[in-house]
Amino acid sequence: MKKTFTLLSFLLTAFAVVKYSNLTSRPGSTPDGGYTGAPTTNLTCASSGCHSGSPTTDSTKFTFKMSTSAIGLQDASATVTSSTTYVPGNTYWVSMALNGTGGRYGFSFTALNSSNAQAGTFTITDANTVLVNGSKDVSHKNANSTKGWTWKWNAPSTANPVSFYYVGMLANGTGNQTGDDVYKSSVTINAGAPTSINDENMFSALSVFPTQTMGDFAMNIESATNTDVLIELIDISGMKTLNLFNGALAAGSNNFRFNISDLNAGNYIISATSSGNRVTRQLIKL
Repeated sequence: MKKTFTLLSFLLTAFAVVKYSNLTSRPGSTPDGGYTGAPTTNLTCASSGCHSGSPTTDSTKFTFKMSTSAIGLQDASATVTSSTTYVPGNTYWVSMALNGTGGRYGFSFTALNSSNAQAGTFTITDANTVLVNGSKDVSHKNANSTKGWTWKWNAPSTANPVSFYYVGMLANGTGNQTGDDVYKSSVTINAGAPTSINDENMFSALSVFPTQTMGDFAMNIESATNTDVLIELIDISGMKTLNLFNGALAAGSNNFRFNISDLNAGNYIISATSSGNRVTRQLIKL
């Protein structure tokens, strides 16, 4: 009887150790879905059995941006606020970064309509990011030193308000449930006229010819008003390569000619920025 009791005690202790180990190691792996702070569950990773404490509502801990192009995510004007609008049916690049210092980082994100149903769909573009909760949420794949993630959001086809809910984790990396900081925030945007996250209508027309060149290419911008414009060449990794033009743009047709024969062959982005908005076109250097 004593041996049986001792064996049972050992097995229960081993189970408890394994269970506790699973809980405390979970921050290093893909989290379960539904811990975005959304009203459907009102749960965060601080209440999921992974971390102790309570989440702090603090929008300053997040940098949340949306743009019609990956290049546009670099613009300060791409930051999502309550005045941001989206165009139904459009696809947007999304980036989420955490502000603060920890041993490792993680996040969860979702988009809901006014009925708390999924609003639009997500497409993964980042090896550090995955879909969970039946593809309704986006989250980190493995919590590590990465504190910024990107993916695509395919906006719903109907023009209704969309609320984004997101949670961020700044973990101390000790492997236990205490001492980690959990933050949450949300923002609601409406469908409407294009804003900085959908800036293709900034000019009535913008064209580049040819789109493949060994050196010379021409660019035409049709503008409705007099304004200033910055035209840059950016490599495919997002690094600025060359300032092509920085000056006044007249109302009407504006023609430019540039030569990039000294640059390496490869794929580039031509970026035209005016009044905080950006339009991009692709260019191949042969």
